[in-house]
Amino acid sequence: MNAIAPASFRMPGSVSSRLVCGWSLAFLIVAMNLPETSRLWGANHLLFTSPWVTTSTISLLVILLLLPFNRLALAGEWIGEALWGVEKRKKIGFHLLVAVVCSSVFWTFRSSTFLLGDGQVLINDAAVVKSRTTIFEILDLALQTRNPLSTIIYFLASQAGQTFLNLERDVVFQLLSCIAGGVYVFVLLRVLDSFAASPILKSSLFFLLVGNGALALFFGYVEYYPFFFLSSFAYAVATIRMLKFETTLLVPFLLFVLTVLLHFTGIVLLPSLMYAVLARTKSNVVRKILQLKWVGSGILGSVVCLAAILYLSGEYQLRNYVVPVVSLDVRNTYTLFSGEHLLDVLNALWLLAGPVFLGLLLMIRWKGIRELPGDRRFVFLFLLAFYQQLFVFLGNTDIGFARDWDVMLSMGSGVLLLVSFLFTEGTGSDGSDRLFPQVLLRLSLIMVTTTIPWIAVNASERSSIKRFEALLEMDKEFVGDYRTAYGYEMLSILHRERGRTSMELEALHRAIETSNNIRFYENAIIAINRSRLDEIDSSFLIQIVQRFHQEVVDGWRQEPSAYYWDHLNMYYVSLRLLREKGNCAEALPFYHKALEKGIPHAGYAWLGIGQCLEEQGKWEEAYKAFRHVAVDSLDIVGRDLESIGRVFVKANDVVRAGRVVDRALAEGVASEELLLEFLQLSAKMGNRTGGLAVLSDYRRMFPDGRLKDRVAMLERQLLGKVGR
Repeated sequence: MNAIAPASFRMPGSVSSRLVCGWSLAFLIVAMNLPETSRLWGANHLLFTSPWVTTSTISLLVILLLLPFNRLALAGEWIGEALWGVEKRKKIGFHLLVAVVCSSVFWTFRSSTFLLGDGQVLINDAAVVKSRTTIFEILDLALQTRNPLSTIIYFLASQAGQTFLNLERDVVFQLLSCIAGGVYVFVLLRVLDSFAASPILKSSLFFLLVGNGALALFFGYVEYYPFFFLSSFAYAVATIRMLKFETTLLVPFLLFVLTVLLHFTGIVLLPSLMYAVLARTKSNVVRKILQLKWVGSGILGSVVCLAAILYLSGEYQLRNYVVPVVSLDVRNTYTLFSGEHLLDVLNALWLLAGPVFLGLLLMIRWKGIRELPGDRRFVFLFLLAFYQQLFVFLGNTDIGFARDWDVMLSMGSGVLLLVSFLFTEGTGSDGSDRLFPQVLLRLSLIMVTTTIPWIAVNASERSSIKRFEALLEMDKEFVGDYRTAYGYEMLSILHRERGRTSMELEALHRAIETSNNIRFYENAIIAINRSRLDEIDSSFLIQIVQRFHQEVVDGWRQEPSAYYWDHLNMYYVSLRLLREKGNCAEALPFYHKALEKGIPHAGYAWLGIGQCLEEQGKWEEAYKAFRHVAVDSLDIVGRDLESIGRVFVKANDVVRAGRVVDRALAEGVASEELLLEFLQLSAKMGNRTGGLAVLSDYRRMFPDGRLKDRVAMLERQLLGKVGR
């Protein structure tokens, strides 16, 4: 980049860069001492990291604050010579090696969970690939999404990884993220190699463009955005080269199409592409129109048109696509110009490259601004950055900025390149600041240092979970009950995959406290079914039963929906767990109400009533209830068959007891005690045929039974009955 009429500096770079370093250090320390739910999610990562990360980060900032410029210059020169000073014929191979090493670093410190963003949705969607074996079926699925090309890439890679390498889907997605990071590093090294600048300035720009917060996209991030960020960056670089007539229009156009296909939000690149196409014209009229003041008028007009379109689309569309100007819900104060939203935008910018932005504001006075609009590269980058950040400012992130950071930072390529352009064009050809390269290097290294805690939080599962819980609490009142509960559901899935059932239930309990959605209750029942009941709080079980009762019993219709049958099954399962927990007195009223309402599968209600009565010692009443249970047709577990069988034996009902025993034998769940009790009843009631048949099964199942003498006596009694 050739120097144009430069912007002058407000203060010497040596002063301003140290001021930025000191301010960054103070800011991180202040953020560490604020509550975890404070709205500083772009900077308070030291709250969640380990002590050694905190100590290392603060120590590095202190070193950068005190490090003399000559030492800094020496380090920058050495790094620059190491990366770009090799022989030309070996340079591509060397840069490829550096990219591979960086990919290995990304993999080593990859995100420990899928909580960073919305990765679980991608993992769940990829499971569909198992039933779609051809490229055409996957293409059909991809065309139904907002990211068709990303879907194809990730899903085909998932299928190949599982088929040939036996890799889990999330591992495949993490590998793709790290590979995208390696490609990004390689492209950046090659771009800077063609940049006519000193080694220290190249080093500064390398750290600026690599060490920003968007780097987390490449640390094993399970989502679609790594390739999207890479593609949008490549598009911007290719377009700048086109404006310098170093390449043709075809290259940036193809990269634009690629970016849009990777994710439809890439359409925000269109205004900058239109400008770049027109900027190549030789017409004086067109060139005058392309001056910044006219481009600014076009920007203003497009914003007005966008606002009109959204307004005319109606209240629902406005609420779902942009942050509302005025809240439609008195409980939700999160609006376009609310303090929370403005803080979120600033958090996203700080997480992207806060210290460098601050340094730019401190160092540059726009004395030479009149010359910048004449540079087509500046206008292009301005358009690119403006529309990307307009999307960030207006877009409704649905689950909150802090949890949808990926959407915000993936739109950061334009801002990063614009800042790089302003710094390099502000070198001061008049010698106003000969230490400028060292200044930029210090700022870039400060930014890298403040990015380290962000990467460390995501690399540690404990820290990542702790931060995620804080974000859920922070955004609870703004993103809605369901979205917050959905976050707790994602947390419960993580605990389930790690085998931490108690923590899974705790997360689901918090989801249920936040939202009354029936799905969270279903997941809780599934988790409780895998747990030890003595660890479950009875009040939590009763709460679940009440919710299913509301859905199944109070919501009974003669023509129920398909979901009703699943909920009905969960209702009976929840009542069974409540009963097994020892809360029969609480379970009985629900069973009776279900019978009164006449809901389907009443046999399960009678089964539960009978078991509760039996546990209360009222076996005669239990017998009356069990008589309504169709043992042959209901899905009854072994312990329930045992309970029913013993009551029938006590009632001397040999016929019904025989049906229960036959069912238990058929399923291989008959206990020795139940068979012995039935044999005694058969001998008593003269049930020779049934008794001898069960006797044969008993000896087959328990050849070394502990009551051989008792069985032999029962056999003689049965045979004696036959003799008479």
